[in-house]
Amino acid sequence: MQLLKKILKVTGIAIAGLIALLLCIVGYITFFLPNVGNPPDLHIAQTSQRIAHGAYLANHVMACMSCHSSRSWDHPGAPMIPGTMGKGGDKFTQDTLGFFGDLYFPNITPAALGSWTDGEIFHAITSGVGKDGRALTPIMPYKEYGKADVEDIKDVIAYLRSIPPVPNTIPTVNNIPFFIQVLNNLAPSKPEFHPKPDRRDTAAYGQYLTQVAGCIDCHSPFNGPFGVDKTQAFSGGPEFTMPGAHVRPINLTPDKQTGIGLWSRADFLGKFHRYRDSAVIGQTINPKSDFTSLMPWAFFAGMKDEDLSAIYTYLKTLQPVHNPVEHVVTTAELQRRKKK
Repeated sequence: MQLLKKILKVTGIAIAGLIALLLCIVGYITFFLPNVGNPPDLHIAQTSQRIAHGAYLANHVMACMSCHSSRSWDHPGAPMIPGTMGKGGDKFTQDTLGFFGDLYFPNITPAALGSWTDGEIFHAITSGVGKDGRALTPIMPYKEYGKADVEDIKDVIAYLRSIPPVPNTIPTVNNIPFFIQVLNNLAPSKPEFHPKPDRRDTAAYGQYLTQVAGCIDCHSPFNGPFGVDKTQAFSGGPEFTMPGAHVRPINLTPDKQTGIGLWSRADFLGKFHRYRDSAVIGQTINPKSDFTSLMPWAFFAGMKDEDLSAIYTYLKTLQPVHNPVEHVVTTAELQRRKKK
């Protein structure tokens, strides 16, 4: 009996110690992270060249506006609704994105960023920490932006300063579980910038564009709150719930059976060219027979052909991964399968 009491006492002490340790770890992560340094002291010149290049990046390469604006989901490619540029995007729910909670994208027009310094905006884009010191959600690919060319980030900021201010109060979402918020504090990191490769090195330049476009985040398997599984990069993404269908981003590796191994350069560019046609984008989708993909086709379609071609060249250098992806399952078909 004495031995049993001693064992229970030691066990109790060990459990109490483990709980105390976990509480200390959670407390440290909650109150002392993220710790990525202070915003830099930046004053970015509003030159026409910076603004023009920033507009190209923000709208067509990094596609910032695809998330931070409202989109017309009943049209092919989900183009931007006029007058909503940068005002804050649509609500994305756990059902749509597979995250543990709902999410609204913030307003990035001067109406919201007017009180931010250039350094604070730069810090948020490249380190994942807002003006108030809180971690931003990793759905924004700030880790990829933190590996970008510094001048590209500055150009985007110059552009954001130039767009019309659109007042819009973003709702506060409080349904994200506490442990997800704790893990979120671990995500921000100090940037590791890299100069943009020479355009003549097509594959390297394509890799850079693929990185800042955040392609890996949608076209790779999702590993829950820890982000994408980069060991299976570009082999096909998680399931997204869209109006009328459940969609999985395709395998972008050059596997000939399940990826883009048999696609020609013209095939690849043609996917984007389709959404340059105003007649296509202007169509209204029948939700009973068609769907709108989460892929921001209407934004990426504005990318220059030489840039799209460079991305194709880079994707062709990837290791082929055989991963059959059922790209689209309509809601009606999914219901039929469940009845079996």
